[in-house]
Amino acid sequence: MNNKLLVLICIYAFSLWAVNEPIKPKGDGTETDPYLFERYENFFWLSENSDNFEANSIIYCKQIGDIDATDTQRGYDQEKDINYGWRPVITYNQKGSFVLNYDGQGYSIINPYYGYEIKLYPHGVFSYGIFQLKNIVVKNMHLKGAAYYGSGVLVGTIVSNSGKNSSVENCFTTGIINLDAFPGSYNGGLIGTALIETNSFLKIINCGSEAFIDSLLYSGGLISHVDCSGGLYIDKCWAKSDLVYDDGDSGYAGGFIGYLVSNNAEINIQNSYSLVKIVKGGNNPQACGFISAVNNRNALSKINISRCYSSGSVDGGNGFRKAFIGVFSTNDYLFISDCFFNASLTKADDNFAIGKTEEEMKVSSTFKNWDFENVWDIDEGESFPYLISQLPEPSFVALIVLAALVYINKKIM
Repeated sequence: MNNKLLVLICIYAFSLWAVNEPIKPKGDGTETDPYLFERYENFFWLSENSDNFEANSIIYCKQIGDIDATDTQRGYDQEKDINYGWRPVITYNQKGSFVLNYDGQGYSIINPYYGYEIKLYPHGVFSYGIFQLKNIVVKNMHLKGAAYYGSGVLVGTIVSNSGKNSSVENCFTTGIINLDAFPGSYNGGLIGTALIETNSFLKIINCGSEAFIDSLLYSGGLISHVDCSGGLYIDKCWAKSDLVYDDGDSGYAGGFIGYLVSNNAEINIQNSYSLVKIVKGGNNPQACGFISAVNNRNALSKINISRCYSSGSVDGGNGFRKAFIGVFSTNDYLFISDCFFNASLTKADDNFAIGKTEEEMKVSSTFKNWDFENVWDIDEGESFPYLISQLPEPSFVALIVLAALVYINKKIM
């Protein structure tokens, strides 16, 4: 073989397995000249250079095309201690915290993979920090390994504090979260953990998630864990999820939110729904169709939930079951109106939402006080209500098949 050709082949083969090098995006990160993201290595550059940003600054980014991150599926090589997989972005450094404003402009991030076995920071496309995210589509994210605090397809842990407020708008995700190596994780289809401090707020508007979550502790179809001492506003959001708990696992599983803690907080959740299937092992979690547990730590809190529904299987096992919401403390702070659950799919009862048969759930006359002109739509007699603003959904079939293969492989191992 020609020596030059052999050298070229060797260089090419090495390039296939070389570490994915960070590439600086065009722009300077200002509002008038934002960083322009067009490849996954731009995220790696942002991750590795986050220490250079000043405290209290706002870094602006725009995505200018679909990003194929399939190469990240090579994951983490433990023997070489090399990460070929996704590198999440953190907005905290030694100078303090900055705000990351990212506009996906409706483009997709496709097949990102995060595969560290043991890492104690949150996992997701964005890891931990103050984020203003909009118009982002994440397709087929796979998170594997362990995270101590929060893991979500879009954001591991999102924070609002000191007057710096996070937001998530018009975002849609599909993904698999298979984090079973560390018994302390909070795993959500969109967001792992939301931390909202006093005098700060988080808003989530028109977002959806389809997720397969194999968890050990807390899991939620949209958000796993909310700890709120400020304000939380969720409107026009939805979650479709399979939540898996193996033998010996315990915790809290909710079709929409896993575990919600309020401390002198004002929380509003409206015009949202969950479709959930909870696959249970021997020592089962507390499982509820919409929110698994609401824990109020201060009598001044106020939680409003209106025009929401859940449909799914939450039966069986030894754990606590409710069709819509489970509550730890007094109900005096909890105000629920015009909420429903599909009584045909569960034997669990509920103290707050109204149970309806599947046939009743498919006619608009059931949902009095709901806006079927501007917010909701329904195919009479054929479908449950869905949101007019709901983003187009990719096929969930491929995601479920991949999730089944992951689960089977785990059992074999």
